[in-house]
Amino acid sequence: MPLSITQKLTNSKTYKLTNLQNTLNSSQLDILDLLVLNLGYVESHRRWTVNGLESPFARIYYVEKGHGKLMLRDKTIEVTPGHLYLVPSFVKHDYVCEPGSGLYYLFVFEELKHQTDLFDMYDFPVEVPVEDDALFLFRYFCRAFPQLAIQQAHSDPEGYDNHEAFSMFSSRYRGMHLYQRAQLRGMVYIVFSKFMVDAKPKMWTEDPRLQKVLKYILEHLEEEINVEKLADIACLTKPYLIRQFKQTLGMAPLQFITQKKIEKAQLLLVTDDRTVQDIAQAVGYSDSSYFVRLFKKKVGMTPQEYRNKME
Repeated sequence: MPLSITQKLTNSKTYKLTNLQNTLNSSQLDILDLLVLNLGYVESHRRWTVNGLESPFARIYYVEKGHGKLMLRDKTIEVTPGHLYLVPSFVKHDYVCEPGSGLYYLFVFEELKHQTDLFDMYDFPVEVPVEDDALFLFRYFCRAFPQLAIQQAHSDPEGYDNHEAFSMFSSRYRGMHLYQRAQLRGMVYIVFSKFMVDAKPKMWTEDPRLQKVLKYILEHLEEEINVEKLADIACLTKPYLIRQFKQTLGMAPLQFITQKKIEKAQLLLVTDDRTVQDIAQAVGYSDSSYFVRLFKKKVGMTPQEYRNKME
């Protein structure tokens, strides 16, 4: 039976979106390199309340028992057993964990690269229901890699979410045998794929002109970037590019550039021992005083205060 015009249009749109997702998945998986900082299991014997947590690494939790709440951005999620939860890097959040709760945690960090990462490309769900295979994976890998568990001395977020601990955890991973890192990477791929099922490409991924612009920005964060150059790359007028940026990303190009530069600076302040002045240069600011003022405006503290807090 011949397809109606509506069916043809629907099928064409579905094909294009599926084809786009497959293309992005393939290219991004080729460069995805997630370093495992921590992996383990913890039970709460009292009520845990943590506010304003923001890290340069992504957090994945599998809740085995109990309940709690996860508050991020503009929503509150009831945490329940049999679900995976994802908090991307640099996302400020609060959580409450009730007594008697038990959960597995997986903290992963993507090495500094000059390409767009999956969180730039997709909006991922925060919560996904999973089958028993996820529980099996966490149990197996926790037994296989007990050294990745957070020790009692670091059980409070302030004990592991800092410069010294971050450096120790990342160095430990890099010091593992290749086969061990391959096993862990395989686990991360499987767990992360649970969130990819319902991931939605961000609006800009459907416009090849904006793809070029964002790719250029993320590959040149160490340089001064102006909108005129971006308009030339996209073959668009400057006003039209600004309008498209605001419509698809919710902010002007310079706001996006600043956000990405500050995020990279936060990561460098945690993982790198260079001076604040050198880090300012590394994210494209020749005037370190201006960088300090901008950083304080965006983060709420100076770069040195941020580093001291993390230490």
